[in-house]
Amino acid sequence: MKTHSLSWLIGISALVAAGDCAAQTAASLSPQQSALIRSTCENIMRVGQTIDFDVCTASLSDSLVTHQKSYAFAQIDRACSDQGLVSGTAAYATCVLDRKRQYANSPTPVNVAGPSPAPTLTYHPSDSEDYYHMTFDTKRRREQDSCAQLGLDPDSGELQQCVAALDASLYNSDHRKR
Repeated sequence: MKTHSLSWLIGISALVAAGDCAAQTAASLSPQQSALIRSTCENIMRVGQTIDFDVCTASLSDSLVTHQKSYAFAQIDRACSDQGLVSGTAAYATCVLDRKRQYANSPTPVNVAGPSPAPTLTYHPSDSEDYYHMTFDTKRRREQDSCAQLGLDPDSGELQQCVAALDASLYNSDHRKR
């Protein structure tokens, strides 16, 4: 019974910490990251200065913030483990919660695993058509390139989630106009 109660308490505590960390938004991105995202939407996705530009930047910003949180939380787990604390114990859970709260309440969140300040955009100049005139395959490749531009690992689920979110956001925006 005590083990079940402890597991329940740890699970609830993790949900509270995750909610606290949701306060970090795209506003926490560095100016270089924001510029990269704008450039990616303009030059790779080629959505132009339309409502879809805002949709594109919002989607990529959300993906980058999620990536940064995941990276920070992995570092937090590692730091608590490095202290000799064992996952599944109250001491470990308390350590993780305390560090996640510090991360969430930090006035300047740690800029982790983000793209380099001066990236090379990886679009294909020969594909000059804008987003609205691309084939499905070209759109998919550009969505993948856009998410990879953020530094998301192609072998991780994060890149696929970013591509799916970007595709859905632009599709919904485009079809809402009709």
